[in-house]
Amino acid sequence: MSSPRCSRLVGPCRCLLFLCLLGVGIALGAAPAWGQSITGGEVECQDGTADEYPCQNADLLSHLSISDLGGSSSTQINDVWGWTDPQTNPEYALVGRTDG
Repeated sequence: MSSPRCSRLVGPCRCLLFLCLLGVGIALGAAPAWGQSITGGEVECQDGTADEYPCQNADLLSHLSISDLGGSSSTQINDVWGWTDPQTNPEYALVGRTDG
C-alpha cells in the first residue's frame, strides 16, 4: 500500500494542523478560558495571528475546547494526528488525552 501523495494533503493538513495545535495550546494554557470553542467562520491569518492565536500561513477554521472533545477540567491534550482520505476528502483528527 503506497502512502498518499503529499501534494494532495498539504492544504487540508495545514489547516488541520493549525486546529490541532490550538488544542495543544489549551493544554499549555495558551488558549482562552477552558471550555470555550470557536466555530462558525474562517479567521484569516494576518500579521502572525488569527483571532488571538499565533499562526503562520494557516487560517483558523475552528477551535474545539477540551470539554467539547469530551474531557474534564483536569484533562490535557498530549498529541494530535491528522489525516485526509484521498478518495472522499473528509478530514480526521485523532486527539490523545491524558485521561484516556
